Amino acid sequence: MSNKLIEDLSNLTLEKKYLKKELDLIWYDKNKRKIIFDKIKKVSKKIDYVKFKLELERKMRKCK
Repeated sequence: MSNKLIEDLSNLTLEKKYLKKELDLIWYDKNKRKIIFDKIKKVSKKIDYVKFKLELERKMRKCK
């Protein structure tokens, strides 16, 4: 299961980098910028959630 979580984490990190680069390209349009910022915020929350799940899984393995 952790392999899937690590893969999800790497995909989300790449998505966040992509969104930041896209933000650099559309800096002049306020509406598009807002949409991109919202997407970045959602991806960041997903990243935090996956990191939490990974940490929880490591702790569970350690206790066994």
